[in-house]
Amino acid sequence: MEISETKSYNLKDKKVIDGLYREYWKILYAISYKSTKDSVASEELVQDVFIALWKRGGKLKIEYSIKSYLIKALKNGILKYHQKCQQTKIVPLETTKSEEEINYSDQAVENKAIEKLLHEDVELVVAHLPHQSQKVFRLSREQFKTIPEISSILDISPNTVKNHLVKALQIIRKSAESSFKT
Repeated sequence: MEISETKSYNLKDKKVIDGLYREYWKILYAISYKSTKDSVASEELVQDVFIALWKRGGKLKIEYSIKSYLIKALKNGILKYHQKCQQTKIVPLETTKSEEEINYSDQAVENKAIEKLLHEDVELVVAHLPHQSQKVFRLSREQFKTIPEISSILDISPNTVKNHLVKALQIIRKSAESSFKT
């Protein structure tokens, strides 16, 4: 069973871009503001997503949903925003931290932001898994249940549990690989 079918969007059509903007700007803004806590930066990040769509032109083929695609594009922008903020961060002169400690601290903040975005991406993909695969994945990875325990809980064979896990992990891996290509 396929998660969803591929859908195409004609990005040369202004009505398509306008429609997508009207439908998704609020949720994209909310996601951006939650991460940046800056209304101006959030507005710019959302605008950048739609400007990039418009500049891309032509056809855009989406395997999951346009909402997922737009959120992923926004998260890439948010990540770049946080990286830029870290690079331009001014450290007060009276600080006693060494440059190495500052770099380590900046790297930790950046790693935390990347980890959060990756977790959100995986959660988005898991939410689109078929119901049974989603249940098996959550029991395995979130509740740390073993295959026999999951088999007993869901009243399915251990081989079926393994098949659901393999399927879920393949879908997540495919999504992650496509994320790194963009």
